[in-house]
Formats: sequence, structure tokens, C-alpha cells
Amino acid sequence: VPALGRPMLIRGQGKRISRDTLRAPFYAQCYLAAACATFLSLGQVVFQRPDLPNALGAAIMMGGAVWFLVNQTRWFRRKLTASWQTSAFLTARATAYALAYFVVLIMPVALI
Repeated sequence: VPALGRPMLIRGQGKRISRDTLRAPFYAQCYLAAACATFLSLGQVVFQRPDLPNALGAAIMMGGAVWFLVNQTRWFRRKLTASWQTSAFLTARATAYALAYFVVLIMPVALI
């Protein structure tokens, strides 16, 4: 998601895409993604523990995903001074692109 969210921000701000303009948004996106990855990892650990309910793991993972999506939307809204709807659309689009790239490019490599 960090690799896909930053160009959307730069284009929305009307700036030219370069290494310098992409650097700060990429780091900001990485901080968001790191916290989300922590929640997803904790949820996965719960799934692997037979003494803990799977519903707890799912709740932790969903909480992390919701936290990420809300903060991503707030980030787009603040940086682009856009409406909630536009920011939510950009968040959904970046997330959908990231999931599509994951399924199409990364999963086949992992299955080899």
C-alpha cells in the first residue's frame, strides 16, 4: 500500500513525481503500514495457538485493518484537503490495487 498510496497523493497535489517528492509520503505510508502489519501478525499468532479462540485473532486483525483504513483516509483528507468521500475512495483504490498486485504478482511466486 505505501508504494501505491504515495503516487496518488503526489498526483492529487499536482506535483511532479520524482524521487524527492515521493520520499516523505512513502515514509508516512510505511509508518501506517507497520502498525497494521503488527496487528495482522498478532492476529495470526492467535490463530496458531489452539488454546486461544480464532474469533480473537480475527478481531485483532480486523481492528488493525480498520485502524489502517481510517487513518489512511484521514491522511489523504489532510494532505489533499479533500472531502471524506474522496479520501475514502482514494484509500479504497490504493488498497484494492495493493491486493490485486499481491494476488497477481506475489502469490504465484510464493507458491513456487
